Amino acid sequence: MATRLKSVITFLALALAMGCVAPAPLPSGAPSPTRPPVPQSTEPKAPSEQSALAKNLLTHPEPENSGMRPSTPTPLPTLRPSMASPANHHNRGMYYFRRAMYQQAIDAFTMSIRLDSRFPDNFKVRGFAYRKLGQYQLAITDYDKAIQLDPNSFYFYYERGLAYAELGQYERAVQDYDKFIQVVKPNDESSYNNRGAAYSGLGQYQRAIQNYDKAIQLYPEYADAYNNRGAAYRKLGQDTKADADEAKACSYELRLVLVDSKYC
Repeated sequence: MATRLKSVITFLALALAMGCVAPAPLPSGAPSPTRPPVPQSTEPKAPSEQSALAKNLLTHPEPENSGMRPSTPTPLPTLRPSMASPANHHNRGMYYFRRAMYQQAIDAFTMSIRLDSRFPDNFKVRGFAYRKLGQYQLAITDYDKAIQLDPNSFYFYYERGLAYAELGQYERAVQDYDKFIQVVKPNDESSYNNRGAAYSGLGQYQRAIQNYDKAIQLYPEYADAYNNRGAAYRKLGQDTKADADEAKACSYELRLVLVDSKYC
């Protein structure tokens, strides 16, 4: 009897899996089963769609590990020769970039550039990946090429300014921040904070403080700007103002991260 019942259960399970038997309806109020994700198209994206993928990526980068992505990124399979196009290599580069796999992203963008070197976003995002890896001169070279290809995209100047600052080339960093602030974002607090840091690097502390003032005016709880302004005040021997700014930097940072502040 048990053997016969087991055979019936096996038959029903097989029939259900093959679609021969409809599954039993869910009880009222029961949650619907999760449907498998619809596979995305493997067709290469047009250049305009590629630009949309990279648009604002550098000024508003995505989280490196959002809830929709696995904690351990999975490398993509090798691209078949028949699928080797600038668009497909670019899209692979974006996949790796968004998962903080910067060397793999660089390799993919390099392949895309070899096939078609006219697409500025390849140079822009590859430059960002180089900067994340600390390869600042290579990043600047890529930003130079991106600006050559698209002189009207002043976001490239902001990113190049960051790379110049990392190399201690503060005058060039200030020049790039100037262009970005004047043309793109006259009310961007990060740009004023970064330009202030460049002026501090040049020893021009009063001009640095003016930029930190503007950053704080735009964002009154900007902990980094308070900390940087405090350091500039201390360089000028204004310790009372420096102490007040450092205390504010500690307070606002604690509100933001809810753990020990790097400024306390």
